[in-house]
Amino acid sequence: MTQEVKFCYVQDGKLYLKSFLDYPEREIGEVTETEEATIAHFEERFKLFEQKVEELLKTISETENKGSYLMKILHLKEELGTYKGVGDFEAIYHKLDDVEKDLQKNIEQNRERNLMQKEVLLAELNQLLEMEETPERFELVKELQKRWVRVGRVTVEKEEEIEGNFKELIDGYFASRKTQDSAKKELFEARVSKYQDLLTKAEELLAKGNHLADVNIFKELQSDWKEVGAVPRQELGDLWTKFRGVADEFFSTYKKKLKEKRSNRPSAEEALKKKQELCEEAEKLMGLIPAEAVKQAKQLQQEWKNAGFVAKEHIAQVQTRFNLLCDAVFEWEFAERMTRSKVSGFDKKSEEDRKEALVKTIRNLISRDNEEVSRYAENISKLTITQKGGGAQDLFGNRLGFQQRKLEAKKFLLKYFRGE
Repeated sequence: MTQEVKFCYVQDGKLYLKSFLDYPEREIGEVTETEEATIAHFEERFKLFEQKVEELLKTISETENKGSYLMKILHLKEELGTYKGVGDFEAIYHKLDDVEKDLQKNIEQNRERNLMQKEVLLAELNQLLEMEETPERFELVKELQKRWVRVGRVTVEKEEEIEGNFKELIDGYFASRKTQDSAKKELFEARVSKYQDLLTKAEELLAKGNHLADVNIFKELQSDWKEVGAVPRQELGDLWTKFRGVADEFFSTYKKKLKEKRSNRPSAEEALKKKQELCEEAEKLMGLIPAEAVKQAKQLQQEWKNAGFVAKEHIAQVQTRFNLLCDAVFEWEFAERMTRSKVSGFDKKSEEDRKEALVKTIRNLISRDNEEVSRYAENISKLTITQKGGGAQDLFGNRLGFQQRKLEAKKFLLKYFRGE
């Protein structure tokens, strides 16, 4: 006896799913009670599968990284040929097929964008490898390697070539370092020495007792500590424990003094006058050598924080002016340090040649910063509505603002050294 419904039929006590598309008909179960009850059971199973598909499609529509769900779509399409249920599997197939095509297109677009980013990183790596080997270059290469991994895969036709080029350069670089055991030992010794130096400076600041004026300097010591790099535990010894203890004592006293100071805060007019004077002092920094200019800029920043609060209608103008002047000093010192590492015999060259080399470095840094600003802006534009209301937007927004400040400072330097 044979009973047929839209998507299945019963024959000789067995339930068969009808063929659809390229999927042949197949047995999916046996009649256990009545034919109607058996068909209803497998229709419920189909609904479960359909719900599973709809939930996945909803997740894909709401996520940013859609390409990561391609394999799940393919697995579901494959499961259509084995899943035991009764329903419109053909409609589900078309849904999955449409989404698969969209994901493939999305992946290809992402890979084209990744290719452009990796070409930039490859050029940056080549520039780094042309520099003399220093601990700073080693850290820059490692950071670039992390950035490379984060970018993701590129188009298939270019993947082998660009990945091969990058691997050849990276492997060659690290292979060279492995043969330099003495250089690694020197690196560890230099880091331990740096830790010891930072601890000594922290102890001197604590003993000096000028907590309010020196708080940013101490914070910079903490930041520098984090940037020194790893060393074997047995070589670091108890330096960290001592440094942390000094920091705890310093900031405990700082909070007490800050509370006392706030009880005697200057007026808004006095604060504005003081900050205008600090702006004038900051304008003189470019006349110093970079190291001295950085030192005095940090002192001016501390004085700025201690000068008090300025009325809203005045603060933006003086704050922007002061930030630009100080940022320019820090970027100048960094650009000159980078130029010195890249240009052999930099200090022996004429003033004009040094300036020309420095301007070239600043231009390259501006180009790099422009790319970073664009990248952060793009990341913000891609945030979902939920992300825009949370910490992700704040994180990218802060990074974008910081990068834009650095970019403006470099543009200021470029004009300054070109005499504009």
